[in-house]
Amino acid sequence: MNRTLAGLMLLAVCGAAHAVPRDFVPTAARYAVLDVDQVDSVVPAALDLARLAEEDVARDRLELPPRFAVPERVSLSPTQDGTWEDLGDGRRLWRLRILGAEGTTSLNLGFTRFHMSEGGHLLLYSADGSQVTRPFTAADNEEHGELWTPVVLTRDLIVELTVPEQEVPDLELELGWINQGYRGFGTVSAESYQKSGSCNLDVACLDAGDPWRDEMRAVGVLSMFGSTFCTGSLVNNTAGDYKMYLLTADHCGVGSDNAASLVVYWNYQNSFCRPPGSAASGQAGDGQLSQFHTGSVFRAGYSSSDVTLVELDDPPVAAFNHRWAGWDRSTGEFACSAVAPCAAIHHPRTHEKRITYSIQPTSTWVDGTHLWAYWATDPPGPFTVPGATEPGSSGSPLYSPEGRFIGQLHGGPSACGATGSNLSDYYGRFSASWTGDGTDDTRLSSWLDPGSTGAMTTEGIDLETPETDFYTLTPCRVLDTRDPVGAYGGPALGAGTMRTVSMTNQCGIPVEARAVSVNLTVTGPTAAGFLRAFPGGGLPPLASAINFSAGQTRANNAILPLAADGKGTLNFEAGLAAGTVHLIMDVNGYFQ
Repeated sequence: MNRTLAGLMLLAVCGAAHAVPRDFVPTAARYAVLDVDQVDSVVPAALDLARLAEEDVARDRLELPPRFAVPERVSLSPTQDGTWEDLGDGRRLWRLRILGAEGTTSLNLGFTRFHMSEGGHLLLYSADGSQVTRPFTAADNEEHGELWTPVVLTRDLIVELTVPEQEVPDLELELGWINQGYRGFGTVSAESYQKSGSCNLDVACLDAGDPWRDEMRAVGVLSMFGSTFCTGSLVNNTAGDYKMYLLTADHCGVGSDNAASLVVYWNYQNSFCRPPGSAASGQAGDGQLSQFHTGSVFRAGYSSSDVTLVELDDPPVAAFNHRWAGWDRSTGEFACSAVAPCAAIHHPRTHEKRITYSIQPTSTWVDGTHLWAYWATDPPGPFTVPGATEPGSSGSPLYSPEGRFIGQLHGGPSACGATGSNLSDYYGRFSASWTGDGTDDTRLSSWLDPGSTGAMTTEGIDLETPETDFYTLTPCRVLDTRDPVGAYGGPALGAGTMRTVSMTNQCGIPVEARAVSVNLTVTGPTAAGFLRAFPGGGLPPLASAINFSAGQTRANNAILPLAADGKGTLNFEAGLAAGTVHLIMDVNGYFQ
């Protein structure tokens, strides 16, 4: 047994259902299909940017969640709309083009009915191919039956569905909302009122060993109903079981009727430090939106302390490097100081992640539901510009000097350039939210202390990945397409065809195996091409396992993750314009 590759293997298999594919290629780019200009299109309503700007100023005054997109109700489905094509390999392709109005800087969609077939997947991408989401598959089917997508920074969006022909009747897909973005997420339209203030400090400015780099990984920027945004934080519970509990503000508007529309973007932060007060700090950054969770279930809310707790639909993804923040439900003041500051980590105006420090003790409102935090006029570290919060920071965490969650942002007068008592904000107090109104759907204790331990604090935790062991096998032949036709024999792979092989119980591979170490050999190709290998039910990667020329015999070693379907299936796809190629696969070990 060899454990050397355990960590590497885990990254390949942990959270695979929702991991972000690298450079995923749309089906339309790999087949001879209709040009995008021939695809059925829909054009949403025009945007009145001047009127939207006036409305957004009014929303800020009312301390409503900032808006970044205009939602439009539609009813579109593959049965009535879009363009279908036959791919010639037993699968069908459906596409719909969405052309945003003048002034659109992003598009996101709300599917009011989403049930994907086992072999199908949905993809969103800009028409020029510069931005592609991860595929949405049967792993994204939820009890609430909805799917809300991340934003794609384009005004020309392609919705692409690829599905085995026999599974078309199993699809349930209805597009209910088209949301046209006009600001936020680093876009530059109407920049006079959508930028984060330059006084704010990028989390990228923190030193490599700064402990706040742990807590910053708990914080994400949220979109609700595809149109408004806030900030939220993952929080730990006393079971330490990695439940995807996320805290935000009640006034952000997430409730039991719309929690399915929540999208959380992780690690949305600038890649380098922009000094506070500099021109660059007040401009759009280079944060990426590829790491996200979509959908949630409402768990609890309490308006008196302005708190909402949801549980995200999907499990953690190892590649996102999640952090679950600890918390402190004590009722006293917190001794923030220059030596041990408190910190707020937030997404002002849906821009890249920032951190703001408090170096004087908190104070509590008379009714005990909120904390006041006073921002440092001379913050710790090399930068001396006072920080603040802004619209969009709502729901963001305030952490104690020990790095524990003590409240979420409700509001306040702070802004870049504020002085005196205006350089402060108020937070819904975690201790008040703990008991709420005494019911499961108003208090945090029912969810964050499931064992009724009575704990006053918890510590933050990171995802601990289970150890994966490698077991060697005497080399054993699993597949040889030169043999007579059968499950592990012929025929040869043809152009545009895919072969699925079950690995479980073959050559001593147990059902618990997560991946296999194999030697792949191609021989007798009648034309040049390539071979792709990927888990059954998954999507073909951009990278090939072997490239070959006509008449060549070529071999390659590979570690291939198996499908978690009880059969350990693997798919093989031959990239040939015409002709055939034989495939031989020998296994020499597996990961468990």
